[in-house]
Amino acid sequence: MSERDSVLSVNINDSRIFVFPFENSEANNLSVVNLKIKNQIFEFNKPISLLSETANYLDNTVNNELNSIYFNNKRVAQKNISVQGRSNEDALFKTTIESKGLIEIKSSIEDDGIIFDNEYYKFIIVPDKVKVLLVGKSEAEFVFIKSVLQSTSTTRMNYSFINSTNEKSINFDNYDAAIIIGSGNEVLQNKIYNYTSEGGSIILFPEQEMDYSNENKLLSKLGIPIFSKNFESLNGKTLNSFDIVDFNHPVFDELFTEDGREIESPKIYKYLKLKTNGLGRSIISLQDNSSFLSEYRIENGKALLFNVHPNLEWSDFPVKNIFAPLLNRSLSYLVSNNSPNTKYISGDILSVNISKRKSNQIKIVRPDNTEEIINVQDSKGKFINYERSNLPGIYKIYSNNSLIDVKAVNYNLFESNLESLTSNEISQKLKNDSNEFVEISLEDDYKAKISSMRFGSEYWHMFLVFALLLALLEMFVAKSSKKDIAEL
Repeated sequence: MSERDSVLSVNINDSRIFVFPFENSEANNLSVVNLKIKNQIFEFNKPISLLSETANYLDNTVNNELNSIYFNNKRVAQKNISVQGRSNEDALFKTTIESKGLIEIKSSIEDDGIIFDNEYYKFIIVPDKVKVLLVGKSEAEFVFIKSVLQSTSTTRMNYSFINSTNEKSINFDNYDAAIIIGSGNEVLQNKIYNYTSEGGSIILFPEQEMDYSNENKLLSKLGIPIFSKNFESLNGKTLNSFDIVDFNHPVFDELFTEDGREIESPKIYKYLKLKTNGLGRSIISLQDNSSFLSEYRIENGKALLFNVHPNLEWSDFPVKNIFAPLLNRSLSYLVSNNSPNTKYISGDILSVNISKRKSNQIKIVRPDNTEEIINVQDSKGKFINYERSNLPGIYKIYSNNSLIDVKAVNYNLFESNLESLTSNEISQKLKNDSNEFVEISLEDDYKAKISSMRFGSEYWHMFLVFALLLALLEMFVAKSSKKDIAEL
């Protein structure tokens, strides 16, 4: 549907409608209509790529327009762009992430016919430290995983272990991600589902006993395909090996050069067979077309699923060179936070996640740096609606000075198109042939023309002249009559 087709239609009957053509053929207006973040993992001192899209709604070409990228109001990249008439132009920017925490991103062009649509906002969050929750039957199961978390240098990984049988004490909202071995009971499974569906991230490993019936209960609750079979080597020989590796997945970014994309397969002695069935993305597949590592979306959250337990009885995967960087990059991928797919425009109701609040009051910092305090003590859910989103920009939500949510709000681009509707198009939108349309030029005396159309033309002066003529005629006739009588 085009923008013209999306204009609101209304019903007006038997009316006279005046149309003023205000179109200015010399006007220029470019609009930044989108800003795409090409990366999915954000790390300090690492590169980032952004794609800014600019639209030209008019016929004339605009040349050498400066488009700039700002991180926290600091210009980090710029480029001159030219946009043909009635077309869009993409500009690719590459820069380096030089700070941690929240980074407000803005793509901005120079002032033109409409200045309000010259900026587009997004954000990313570069973690300084990541809080990881380990959940399983025994802390010993995480010996290789903890070794990776302790040796990570790019981002600090702080982890805590909670036994899965102590499910009542588990609060996933206090952590950035969770690594879960096994499935736990129904209470834990419900907590895992609630956490992921509301935006949490998890890594799943099967439990050591190979009782995949329990695993399947959790997978079914999460909407993930279930394990169909278990395989176990009886003579210590490897059963399977890597087949296809999706090197385009973000977890492999910067792990390999273009010429060195090769992973040595671990020796696999035990595994659970699973296929994504179109519900997820297979990152590493095995020779039997099952998935060794796969990714799934659970509403607003993400899950990565391995089909082997992280010990040496199932495979030698934990001692392979790929284990540490793959686990590390998987966590970085899961906790990297950027502007969500939901696009907000000025005036929309913002759905604010308050699940990580520390008190019953939250503070909202608006784009103009004004602050608003909201009492949420009566809120029973994990989300509240915020309606005062009239300003484009970044809205930051705090609880006890801790950032708990961020929203990017942009200008309504529908208002950027300076192209005018014709009288016929207006007539079609008003849906009634009984209406009369009067197009008035800006050079006309519009007051007189409208008054004439409303009240009609004034003919009194014509009747006055006619009355004077009749009076003169009457005087002439009377004079002639007196003369005739006198002669008689």
